[in-house]
Amino acid sequence: MAHFAAEGITLRHLLDWAFHVKAYAQEIDWPWLTGVLEKYGMLPAFNIFNGICVEDLGFEASLFPAAQFDPAMKERVLNDILSREFNEEEPTQPLRRLIFKYRRWKANGWKHKLCYKDSMWSAFWSGVWGHVLKPSSI
Repeated sequence: MAHFAAEGITLRHLLDWAFHVKAYAQEIDWPWLTGVLEKYGMLPAFNIFNGICVEDLGFEASLFPAAQFDPAMKERVLNDILSREFNEEEPTQPLRRLIFKYRRWKANGWKHKLCYKDSMWSAFWSGVWGHVLKPSSI
């Protein structure tokens, strides 16, 4: 979720998940997993990812837990995975890089809302604090 919400994921990430489910579906504790995802507000994105695996990548629906999702949002997520909405190159100059990261964060706000329950500002200050603790991550 963090990679998708902050920057983006690739089709390979979804394929990794789909092939993992195909190999281990019987061993996955779906009620536990979906409960944890629900607790942290990640279930809508999880359902969309699974929907893409079934509807767009051709995996068997019976492997995944039954899920409801907004078809338009699934298409937006898939389109973002295939070609990111925010696709600017990250500059190397420190000030421009900070501005870039803020602009990317704002542009990806819709992903944050899809993946998490916490507010954007809570995530912002958490991220700032993380960078204060580890400045090399800026």
